[in-house]
Amino acid sequence: MSDCRGRTEDSQHETRFPGGEETPENLHSTQHNIQEEKGRLLTGLHDILDRWKTYTGKLYVDESKDDDDTSAEEKAALILVDEVREAIRRLPCGKTAGYDDLPAELIKLDSDVIERVFCKLYNLIVDTGDWPDDWRRSVFVTIPKGKEAVRWEDHRTIALISHASKILLRILLNRMNFAAEEQIADVQMGFRQGVGIRDQIFNLRIIMEKARESSVPL
Repeated sequence: MSDCRGRTEDSQHETRFPGGEETPENLHSTQHNIQEEKGRLLTGLHDILDRWKTYTGKLYVDESKDDDDTSAEEKAALILVDEVREAIRRLPCGKTAGYDDLPAELIKLDSDVIERVFCKLYNLIVDTGDWPDDWRRSVFVTIPKGKEAVRWEDHRTIALISHASKILLRILLNRMNFAAEEQIADVQMGFRQGVGIRDQIFNLRIIMEKARESSVPL
């Protein structure tokens, strides 16, 4: 277990090529040569993997300093089974599993046992601040943008994380959204779920038209 408030650079990453498995034998058939920082083309599998490991590691380096005093933090409210059930319901199916190879379809079996077990686990994580090591591991899949892609900038990277961690993240996000909505004024349009600026633009157009009809200066 690791502190969930820890640095991002402590997280671990694994790089896979599309269509390949973790073993070098399977990766070799789908490997894509890539350039190093100085422009030299890398053709060896392990050199390519090391280059991707360095590149993806830099993507998530958090250089900010955390000087906040957490000794006076308020204790978070217990996570309820209903919150877990709703987060599981919103978990999309057909998505590739993360490092733990736990598919979303298995979690969405509509089992009370699964919901209670996850609820107990999430409360333990929130209470102790310890994040499971497997949940800190991301599987990066590299997808070339074209046939001649040899630079890392010419690739898209997809990070696969554990579905079990997505459930807890969804619960925490829902709580933050609820807390934020209580602080945001009703006149705030945009950057809020279900509240866009198109309706306000329409209202302004109506006001302008009414003002012109009544010869009222704007």
